[in-house]
Amino acid sequence: GEGGGGGGGGGRGERMNSFVEQAAEALDAEQQELVANAWAMGDDRTKAIRLFSSEGKTIAVGCAEEGDSQTYWSKNLDIDVNNYGTFDLEVGTKRYDLQVISTRCPAPFGASTLVEFMPRYMIANFTEFTAEVKQVGTRRAFELPPDGAAPFHFQSMGNPLQVLLRLQVNGQALTDWSEGGFSPDASGSTCVALPLAAVGDGDETYSPHAAMVVNVEVRLAAREEGCAVLVVLWAARRRAQHLYRVENRSPWAAWLWQEGSDPHRALVIPGFQDVEFGWALPTGAKKVVLQLQAEGPRTAKDRVEVELDKINARRTIKLAPKPGVEFDPLLHRASAAVRVSGGTKVLRLAAGPLPDAGWEEGRWDDPAKMVTFEAQLAGVSVSLVRGPRGRREILAASLAANPAAEPAEDDWRPGVSVQLILRPSQTSLIFEVDHMQVDNYMAERVFDVMLAPSPQKEPKAKKGQEIEERFPQPFLSVILGKSNAPSGAAVCFEYFQVRLLEFEVLVDRGSLVALGAFLAPLRLVDAAEAVAARSPRLWVATTTRRYLARLAGRAGGGLDLAAARAAAVGQRVYFAALILHPVKLQVTFVQNPVDPADAYVGVNVLSILAEMVSLDHAQIKLKSFGADYVMETPEGFGRTLTAFYVRQLSSQVLKIAGSISMLGSPADLLSNIGTGVGDFFYEPYDGLMLGPSAFAKGVKRGATSLVKNVVHGAFNSLAGVGGGAVHGLGALTFDQEFQQERERRKNRRLAERGGFRSGVAQGARNLGSGVVAGLTGVVAQPVRGARQGGLGGFVRGVGKGLVGVVVKPLVGVGDAGVSVLEGVSQGALGDTLYRPLRRRRALDLDPRSGKVVLTPYSALAASAQEVATEQAPGDAYEGFLALTASWAVFTDRRLVVVLRATAERQFYPWHEIAFYDLPGEHLVEVHLPDGASVPLHCAGPEQTEELLARLAPHGAAMSQRGRNHDPRRAPRDWGRRAVETRSLQDQDFDKTSYARKLTYRWGEINGTHLPYEALDKDAIINHARDALPKLNSDDWPAIDNVVWRLISEWKDNHTGFGVRKCIAVVIVNLSSVNIQLRGVDVTSGRLHETLPGPRYSEAGRTLLPQGSVVVFAYGHRAKYVSKSTVELTLETDSFSGTISNRSGKALLQPAPGYQVDVLEASMEEKYCKFVIGVSK
Repeated sequence: GEGGGGGGGGGRGERMNSFVEQAAEALDAEQQELVANAWAMGDDRTKAIRLFSSEGKTIAVGCAEEGDSQTYWSKNLDIDVNNYGTFDLEVGTKRYDLQVISTRCPAPFGASTLVEFMPRYMIANFTEFTAEVKQVGTRRAFELPPDGAAPFHFQSMGNPLQVLLRLQVNGQALTDWSEGGFSPDASGSTCVALPLAAVGDGDETYSPHAAMVVNVEVRLAAREEGCAVLVVLWAARRRAQHLYRVENRSPWAAWLWQEGSDPHRALVIPGFQDVEFGWALPTGAKKVVLQLQAEGPRTAKDRVEVELDKINARRTIKLAPKPGVEFDPLLHRASAAVRVSGGTKVLRLAAGPLPDAGWEEGRWDDPAKMVTFEAQLAGVSVSLVRGPRGRREILAASLAANPAAEPAEDDWRPGVSVQLILRPSQTSLIFEVDHMQVDNYMAERVFDVMLAPSPQKEPKAKKGQEIEERFPQPFLSVILGKSNAPSGAAVCFEYFQVRLLEFEVLVDRGSLVALGAFLAPLRLVDAAEAVAARSPRLWVATTTRRYLARLAGRAGGGLDLAAARAAAVGQRVYFAALILHPVKLQVTFVQNPVDPADAYVGVNVLSILAEMVSLDHAQIKLKSFGADYVMETPEGFGRTLTAFYVRQLSSQVLKIAGSISMLGSPADLLSNIGTGVGDFFYEPYDGLMLGPSAFAKGVKRGATSLVKNVVHGAFNSLAGVGGGAVHGLGALTFDQEFQQERERRKNRRLAERGGFRSGVAQGARNLGSGVVAGLTGVVAQPVRGARQGGLGGFVRGVGKGLVGVVVKPLVGVGDAGVSVLEGVSQGALGDTLYRPLRRRRALDLDPRSGKVVLTPYSALAASAQEVATEQAPGDAYEGFLALTASWAVFTDRRLVVVLRATAERQFYPWHEIAFYDLPGEHLVEVHLPDGASVPLHCAGPEQTEELLARLAPHGAAMSQRGRNHDPRRAPRDWGRRAVETRSLQDQDFDKTSYARKLTYRWGEINGTHLPYEALDKDAIINHARDALPKLNSDDWPAIDNVVWRLISEWKDNHTGFGVRKCIAVVIVNLSSVNIQLRGVDVTSGRLHETLPGPRYSEAGRTLLPQGSVVVFAYGHRAKYVSKSTVELTLETDSFSGTISNRSGKALLQPAPGYQVDVLEASMEEKYCKFVIGVSK
């Protein structure tokens, strides 16, 4: 609803202020000044921070050994924005593994790039002993004290890239070096067994404590942690923190060692004892060799292998009896099984065989204790609504029943279903979405649907079998089972499965730009960005201090040791079976023309979209992700999953390139031919399995599929290549309007996805448009050029007209041929045309409060809105009434009456209505200037009152508004208020469509003819300068009136060869705080004037709440070789940007905590008018 954005902005501003306060508490003013100056001047205390410049955006790092005069340099490193890279630097006998990160600094330092160098690996020691680490095969080791952290660098690339570990206390070795090393490049958790230094090789020295276990977690580090990979060493202090544990519940001693490790260092566990277990070879196979010693001697035949990562793995162990004693299966047999307890994988040993099932406590559930919860919903819908000005539903995401499904009469097909089963030992969840669709209602759209599932093929029944699966299949299916057994610090999932069916994404540049403008105020607040925006010097000081802390030798540099420790010993997630099914989608992207008035959404988004090429059914396939018996922290699992899908997306670049339209979509061509050839062979084969008649049908289906797919692929490729050639030819016309109109016709054709007939019809229209545009351009182009650029523009227009009369008909011929090829291609295979699930939501406007009212979706109101706006898409719908003999639909510009008997539609613009009155009970008549009237019969007094309330706000626009008869006038008499609005024009402007403040449509007065008066530029500007301060701040129609008079008088007095183009920018402060106008710079043009409006202080250049100011700029006279271009740059404390009369040059960037709305963007040949509203 109205005002929602303001509340969000206020919360964002409060968070930003808190960020600045927190940063300021750390440094006083003197320290801020000292640190900032030290950085800028290159003080020795900040020797690790330097200002640097590189034209090629590359940098090299050099280093020298102590006492060595030679400097060793790295290769040239790319330091483009958002670049992450690793490199190594060899310095004499030493080697360093490093990472470089380059990111853009926050505003107002946005032109600078912050380049950081940091170690690739950082090791943090959270054990209670000093840890020694070194690379496998090398001698050089370094020590890590308890709760210490330091970088680690591999010394030799010829040795394994693994790290050995041992512990010491008080300078004495507590353990030997680990038998094998762990890899810092393998993310995840493991544990390393370290033999105690006092343990010998003889059997008599073995004990349950013959080894210590150190847990090792390898994860990708956050940037503020000062490294690329963080390795955490920690020791379990509670049973719940052990990664592996062996529970010996038998009376015999157990011998345990890792497969491939030294059996002489086996772990011996006496009977009825529990011991933590670690891997001697962390990178080896996760299998252990197990042997029990009973009465007889141990032999190799009694050994068994167990996979500790395989939950529910079971093995039977034979025990050797005493010499001379016969083997008894009951007495000389033991069992081993693996289960999960908390966050620990437990190997349990027991005498005798284990039960076949249910050996864990609580495995069997009482059916009487099982609870099932099931919910079925017809659908769920989420809408994005833009407002309050320019109110419109722009997107609607719906979860609903598949419209292609045909359920039986007694079968209701839900859109969303949830089934939750609660058992004592397990919680199961089944979540299904039958159909998901995102409908696009933006005015700039090419496609009506942005996302929809691809059509499903109906499964075929095999011989003697029936089809058991549901058709169509649910679009999204999530199945999981969570164990309810006590799990300590772990959440245990016995199974987790996600399946997403193939879907298609259809987007265009215009829709993405509009969506970006909608989402821009929802940007998350970043602490660094907030501090830099509010106090640039404070950001410099706090950033510098962060790096100085690393230089000071603090353990771990920027690493937060407490947070790293908490993450290492925190909650873990265990998956016995995890399956994320493959994902397949098709992406179609269209480069449609974007109105320059919409370009204010941001520089980065617009420039990226402008460089993208059009894609046609680009296929993206992501492989399935599966894992069994995985235990990981949620953060570590999330990073692993993200890295997997990022690699998958990176591997799709060539496939996407193969779907570029102007290259003929070669990937689509090969895919269609492959599909056709496959069907040609497989369809007859499938039919042969069912019988002779099915075989004949299979031959027919296969041949038809082959022909259709080959024709579709070949003609689609020809159309793509031809379209690219014609696009290049169209650029030679140098007529931007002609090119944009071509693109619009092409996009409409693409959205319709018609067949051969549609292609031929569109081709004929394209041919005619090209010929007509070429012939009329000979006259139109010189006239347009003279209006825009004087004599020079006239000469350029003559050249464009002569070129266009030759090239434009050729372009029309080319477009006609491409349209026919596209029609043949689409008609052969029949591309799917996606339809919205419903009409665009109608947003009613309360006539009394002037606010948008969000109500439940009404199909009737949506139909009324469609009727009212189909001929005038720019109209804003306000509401409708179902009267006894007609429908009355209200928009901001007209009244639409639809007769019930004949369905005839009658359109009456408000300024073409004379007045309305109430001649009888429940009858309202709308009178026209010619004396005719439109009767509106109401059903009762309530409807009559509602009708009068709907008409009252528009009474000011009627030519004879003083005759409006309304005994039941609305509480807020907008009609009378509009009559009292002050105007600089005489009473001839009664037809001007004034409206109430909250919903006033800026620019409605544009184009109104004013009497000509010969004035010089100073007199024109002084008229507006004198009139604006006298107006009320809330009198928007009057302010708009003054600005239009300024523009009208300017263009009337600067015509022909003396044309000077102008720009008028109105800035309105809609917030509750003051806004300062820091500066205005004319980057192209001659001069600018700042015209103070109501509630504007010239002394402080401050715009008070609800105040307004007008910035007026004009250019030089047009010359032979240049146009009269005007471009100015605005800088305020709430936004900054550039506004120009050149197409596509209107870019505004709001400051953090502010929202900028363009209330009007009018760009004509001689003038450009913008109204900018600023709110919090």
